Amino acid sequence: MADPTPTPMADRIPGGNRFKNGYRLLIVFANNPTLALWERGVTLPGVDAGDMIDITTQHNNVLRQMAFRALKTITDASFEAGFDQNYMTQMLAQCGVNTSVTVYMPTGDGVCFHGGLKSMAPPSVFDGDFPVATCTLSITNIDPADGSESAPVFVAHA
Repeated sequence: MADPTPTPMADRIPGGNRFKNGYRLLIVFANNPTLALWERGVTLPGVDAGDMIDITTQHNNVLRQMAFRALKTITDASFEAGFDQNYMTQMLAQCGVNTSVTVYMPTGDGVCFHGGLKSMAPPSVFDGDFPVATCTLSITNIDPADGSESAPVFVAHA
């Protein structure tokens, strides 16, 4: 039985384009690109491997053994946004619709996925406050055109 082999740190230089500023992330729905939501704060979708599988047997002597699941979950994205006063009509039409959604990054690049608006919760409204709704995007990984599995994709700025 071999011990894990450490990876040398001297060669670790991250690749990619690091976020330097959170301004500005914009969300576009393919079925309604002009949906009247004005984004303030955006939480991008993540990836979750799920709960570990305990594969411990009576042959283990000291440690429990765990395995990763085969399938991953793309976690919900969320955002806060100003909204149109006619929000109810728009949200009833948009909520629960599986479409292509793109979250554009400050560089103009983006992440595109199949999913849609899961919820839009308006806040309590007070004089002198800017009403900001809390919105949740759920990722379905289902192409609405043919029902096939579809993973999120990175979209490079043109």
